[in-house]
Amino acid sequence: MQEPLSFRELMYIDAKVLSYAEDIHNKHYRSFFTDEKAKNASNMMFIAYPLMIETEKYYNGELLSTYAVFKAMRELGENYRVTAYYFENLIIRIISFWDYLYQFLNMYFDLKLYDFRAKKRIIEISGYTPEFVSEGRGQRVEFKPKSNEEQKKIRKDLNKKLNTINKSNILKYITGIYEVKGNLKDLLQIIVNNNVGVFQEVRNEIIHQRPAGANFTVNFNEMLLNYSVLINNSGWIEFERYDADIERCMDLIGKSIQKVHEIVHLNEYPNRIQHAGIEYFVKEVTCISCNKVFIAPSLLLGDKDEFAKVVICPLCGEVGCKVNKTFKTTEVDYGTYLGNYLSAFEE
Repeated sequence: MQEPLSFRELMYIDAKVLSYAEDIHNKHYRSFFTDEKAKNASNMMFIAYPLMIETEKYYNGELLSTYAVFKAMRELGENYRVTAYYFENLIIRIISFWDYLYQFLNMYFDLKLYDFRAKKRIIEISGYTPEFVSEGRGQRVEFKPKSNEEQKKIRKDLNKKLNTINKSNILKYITGIYEVKGNLKDLLQIIVNNNVGVFQEVRNEIIHQRPAGANFTVNFNEMLLNYSVLINNSGWIEFERYDADIERCMDLIGKSIQKVHEIVHLNEYPNRIQHAGIEYFVKEVTCISCNKVFIAPSLLLGDKDEFAKVVICPLCGEVGCKVNKTFKTTEVDYGTYLGNYLSAFEE
């Protein structure tokens, strides 16, 4: 029987493979920022920027390095079991990337979808009622379970109401809520075309049935409708079957990251469907009294700035301003500017 690989044999990458892999890594290393980066940076940048940086680091780091080592081993004909180890690592990282992207899009576009853990936790918490219980000089919160009948109904209702984050729901919700055009349209088409499903089937086999480098595996015999032991001394993964899919998926991952950067950096946050085609503008104005600059939604000033003389300064409370310049914004940012202006007058 073949001896298992030692730790050194499994993890060691010789100088030839390392050099070859480094060349592959450097060839595919990318900087995804646009030439006009942050030219029209919006309020949404504060949400998106750190997550985009993490996505870029993941691509150029964990994903690309694993891809480079696997490709180098394939082309240099290294040990099958060691190559299989990096194959497992690579396809899991490819699948994970798309999950990370869906998480980002869910938050950025406020789709109100949930991953399985969040959904499960929401359902669990909803089965309890928080009550304040006196304790000494203060109070503490105690969660008391609702009746079995109430919990059953809650679970049933929330299981239907809370939809999960996945490829299908991301596409369905974005196209159902927003006007899709430009870079967002391109991004959704990339998601439609991603071939990650090819790897998900293999991933499931690896996780639940057999490691990629196995020679002896449990196999379901479709003729006998039962399980048997499958023996394959050359291994059950035929890497060449997946080479084209790996290349295609890596290419689509790079393109999707670039599209996300362009959507955010160029401030292409879409209008909601009911406001499709509407353009939003705000104006930089200077208060006549205090001479301070603030942003005013164009709605307050009129089409030809005819109401500039009666606009109230949110900084000093005096009336009257002069318009310095007008710039285009998005529906979501326009709402933020309007909200900020009006909130200045709240007591």
